[in-house]
Amino acid sequence: ADAAIGRISFNSLFEFQSIVDKIMHYEKFPYLDNTAWYRKSLMVGDPSYSGISTVITKRSIKEMIDRETGYFNQQEVYSGGFVTQMRNGFNGGISYFNYRGYLGMSGWNNSDTNNLNNGYMLPFVVTITCGTGSFEGTSDATTEAFLKAGSPGAPKGGIGSIGTATWGTHTCFNNCVDAGVYYGIFTDKIYTMGGSLLRGKLNLYLNYPDNPNNKVNIFSVWNNLMGDPGLELWTDIPKELIVNCDPEISIGTNYFSVMVKDTSQNPVANAWVTLLKDNDEIFASAFTDDDGEVILPVYAASTGSANLTVTAHNFIPYLETIDIIQSNEFVNVVNIAIDDDNSGSSSGNDDGNVNPGENIELIIGLRNFGNNEVNGVSAVLSTDNEFVTISDDSEEFGSIPAGATVSTEDDFDFSVSSNVVGGTEIIFNLLISDESGNEWNDNIFITVEGANLYPRDYIVDDGNNGILEPGEVSDFMVSLENTGSVTAQNVTAILSCENELLTVEDSIGFFTSINAGGESVNNSDKFVLNANNQLIPGSQIPLKLHLTNENGYDSEISFLVSVGVVTANDPLGPDAYGYYCYDSGDSDYNLAPVYNWIEIDPSYGGNGTIISLSDNGNSGDVETINLPFDIYFYGNHYETISVCSNGWIAPGQTSQFSFMNWHLPGPLGPSPMIAPFWDDLRVVSGAHVCSYYDENLHYFVVEWSHLLNEYNNASETFEVIIYDPEFYPTPTGDADIHFQYHTFNNVDQGSYSGGYVSHGEYATVGLEDPSGTIGLEYTYSNDYPAAAHTIQNNFALYFTTKISTIMNPPVAQLNHDEFNFALSVGESASQTLQITNLGEANLIYNIVKDYQDDSILLRDSGGPDGYGYFWNDSNEPDGPEFNWRDISGVGTEVNFTHNDVGTNLIPLGFTFNFYGVDYDSFRINPNGWIGFGNDNTEWTNTSIPSS
Repeated sequence: ADAAIGRISFNSLFEFQSIVDKIMHYEKFPYLDNTAWYRKSLMVGDPSYSGISTVITKRSIKEMIDRETGYFNQQEVYSGGFVTQMRNGFNGGISYFNYRGYLGMSGWNNSDTNNLNNGYMLPFVVTITCGTGSFEGTSDATTEAFLKAGSPGAPKGGIGSIGTATWGTHTCFNNCVDAGVYYGIFTDKIYTMGGSLLRGKLNLYLNYPDNPNNKVNIFSVWNNLMGDPGLELWTDIPKELIVNCDPEISIGTNYFSVMVKDTSQNPVANAWVTLLKDNDEIFASAFTDDDGEVILPVYAASTGSANLTVTAHNFIPYLETIDIIQSNEFVNVVNIAIDDDNSGSSSGNDDGNVNPGENIELIIGLRNFGNNEVNGVSAVLSTDNEFVTISDDSEEFGSIPAGATVSTEDDFDFSVSSNVVGGTEIIFNLLISDESGNEWNDNIFITVEGANLYPRDYIVDDGNNGILEPGEVSDFMVSLENTGSVTAQNVTAILSCENELLTVEDSIGFFTSINAGGESVNNSDKFVLNANNQLIPGSQIPLKLHLTNENGYDSEISFLVSVGVVTANDPLGPDAYGYYCYDSGDSDYNLAPVYNWIEIDPSYGGNGTIISLSDNGNSGDVETINLPFDIYFYGNHYETISVCSNGWIAPGQTSQFSFMNWHLPGPLGPSPMIAPFWDDLRVVSGAHVCSYYDENLHYFVVEWSHLLNEYNNASETFEVIIYDPEFYPTPTGDADIHFQYHTFNNVDQGSYSGGYVSHGEYATVGLEDPSGTIGLEYTYSNDYPAAAHTIQNNFALYFTTKISTIMNPPVAQLNHDEFNFALSVGESASQTLQITNLGEANLIYNIVKDYQDDSILLRDSGGPDGYGYFWNDSNEPDGPEFNWRDISGVGTEVNFTHNDVGTNLIPLGFTFNFYGVDYDSFRINPNGWIGFGNDNTEWTNTSIPSS
């Protein structure tokens, strides 16, 4: 993990005192005279030099904060007098200031910072642009000025500031870090300044996975924090904590109980509680549980005071002093002993520990830490632990002089269930009282020493690849690890599965001794699993393992088994919500989409309505339109969608028109989002974005028709089809969504060297939920997951929460294996080819008709040539009959002197007229011809006639 680093920059003790004063008041004594500022932010984007993406980034962050809080008052500044508007924002009180623009911060300089009068209303300043974080040098950087501004008791400026060093920053990387910082604070709930900067750097890593031209490393160094990295930021009006605890404790106290609530008496979970006494004599910290309670282990050995600190996010820290006193009467537990020696009422292994299944005699020693003797002391033992039964809960201790320790002659008795696992902590409460009516409470913590088994790994013993494939029956073994302190002997395991597609055919397995810290595999008594062929490869199937042995060990544990290996022929997903994506190549699945273009652009014969969007590149346009039917998307209801020129749809309404595409899910871009092709596109002459509702088939189409990619003017035509859930039901009620690609050019590779940087990262395709934390990404940065085919022309994607049926593979049957035609010139004929698919999956096939060039006559006859010769063959009705003459036994063998040299002229025995010339001899050439004149040794054949 990276360290969260911040710098405290000061040139004098006075400056240091000013910074410390800011931090102490911000965290410890938050300014409450005016509380509105805690819910205010100022978003500034100057597009003058860095372009409109600075404004888009601010709108994205604004929508993020609105989504996460619902109560922030956010001022936006994108034009006009920037310095005046920023000054007014600071002085009016804001908790977050965010600037994206260009070198010089739109005219703001350090004198503007030093002339602020915002007092203790100190915002977290994030100003990621050239030069703001260049802290090396004799003059203060912008971030240093925000941190140092003011004086002790009269602060101004900010509580901390993130900026960027050097004058060589670039817009896309600045945007990426900027949004990542706020995503960390408001979405990931990373409330420290240093942690939020780390989240911004992580956003760089996620969105530029190939570290182009080392930019991820460079911008991770250039962006830096001035301020305390551990300071926790307010995201709401600070509230008061109500803390209930004893105001003083006595010497001899073992545990300190704290209850934390808010002013409405609701328990505050995950409050951090610390009790500290000088020199760490007492130093105990822990989080409160869901009931707002925590019990801190302490040992108060001397008088004095301890500091109690309770903190929780958006709560004012609770600080109190707990006095440690010498009481006149105070009795508490000083020691315990475990008796499991099989004598009296105990039964066990006589190891002095509590083990599963044992009956324990608990001997407790009480000490009088007070000044006076106490008389008639008794104690009652209790516990809420379900694995413990107390059979003797009270004992008498009699009189205990001051400083003395007494153990009862009898003991407390309890039994521990045999099925409790090792490591379980039993908390006992001991109520101590005396005859004078004094009462003291103490806690006793006892850890069960026993076996604790969990599955470390599993083995698919299929004699093949060690992977449980759909349709496979395989032996199955589990490797159990014992993380407990006692050996588990002879463990029987029963394996079960609630998924009907994975059958446990042999559910009983056996493990021999599993030593503490050791492992064992049931290789002598294996399970057998039967994976149905309907299981989708990559599925994670939960299995349950019930473990028992003769000593009473009894526990049930769950683990996941993976089925199959994901390939491009399988669906992608599901995501954390339940969306799958099927593509055109998933032909074995009945939900695999078949590309079937629906043309709606009126310029190409469609019936759609043109959405008026203007986009000349490096920008965008967005319009919100009504849906003809209501949809649910990631479980949220929508009646409208926002359509952007840059290849995406946002269910609901957004003011963003993001042209820089990013990783899904993530900080930038609208949430939620449907992204068929998120990239920088241009709406040029003849290009349109259109919508159309098919009332008969109950779907709504948005088409991006012939837009140009800003990178190289490549044409892009694609569409989204949203199906009415009333007519296309899904298990979750969410709408099915269909992407189709008519013309797909994923070309935007970006440019990262030199003075000009283009974001690039190709296109983003996928879905994102309203929180910006869940999504299903099909491709980003031209990278595809294992389950995805590369998108191309005439390709389709189908997003749904339905689970597909895996079909038997296609089997092609043809009614003819070949066709033969015999046609004279000018004739025609036809035969029918019938293709039948005997399988279940779609059969994808190609028919290729191959014609030779006309110079190679595919005819059964031809001619006449210039002399008058015709030719025909045996396929012709009047053609020659095939009648082979075998002369090998009676003919004269011809010998050649060279494989390209013919024979001498051989007498014919008669006169032969050929093309008007009489010949009485011929020669034979080994290259497959006979002639009547000179030989030709050329071995390469040519067309005839040939000169």
